[in-house]
Amino acid sequence: MIQFFRRLRQKTLAENKLSKYLLYAIGEIILVMIGILLALQVNTWNELRIAKKTELVNMQELVNNLKQDIQDLRHNLKADASILNSFDVLLDHIKQSDKFHDSLAYHFGMANRYTNFINSTSAYESLKSIGLNSIKDSELRFQIIAYYERTSKVLLNVEGEFINTVENNFMKPLKIKYLDYDTKFGPAVPKDFEALLTEGNLKTVLVELKNDFEWKIGLTEDCHEKAQKLLTRINSKLKK
Repeated sequence: MIQFFRRLRQKTLAENKLSKYLLYAIGEIILVMIGILLALQVNTWNELRIAKKTELVNMQELVNNLKQDIQDLRHNLKADASILNSFDVLLDHIKQSDKFHDSLAYHFGMANRYTNFINSTSAYESLKSIGLNSIKDSELRFQIIAYYERTSKVLLNVEGEFINTVENNFMKPLKIKYLDYDTKFGPAVPKDFEALLTEGNLKTVLVELKNDFEWKIGLTEDCHEKAQKLLTRINSKLKK
């Protein structure tokens, strides 16, 4: 096409037809501009295609991380239910009797246990490194940020405080003075059950721990629910 315009240009110059030459010159310029625009468009398409592929890869990695979170949270909730039951057993026994029973050793051991959430964040950290705006769905982007920056972090912070409470307010003072543990999280037998009830303020300690533990369970359930909702949302997007 360009060669055609060049031949016409030479012909019109020879015939001294300036107006026609200008017309054909403009035609050449337009063709060059069209070529540049097409090249830019192709480059834009390629960039969009690469960005879309990157987003899909990151979404799939998020799916894998969320599945790990959900599995860990479910495991923790199951263990938490057993620990909470031991608090109830111990408190019920204290209400009814001031005598120790062998079956309580297991529950004293359970009351010293705790769970902690292992938050899988590799995909989210990868997304942050390339820019969260790479997630074009603004509502999904907000949901992802809320889960990782608020929901899971609140749970992790509360768990840290609870573990510190268990370690400092239960295990150390009671174990040193009143309880014999086979292992750190194994059964525990009071050295003097009556002294534990009176001097050790066992009931007060157990009530405080139980209240804190129930709060932690509530946050774990909330995190589990939001992880499931986010997983469902991302899977729905990947199927489109």
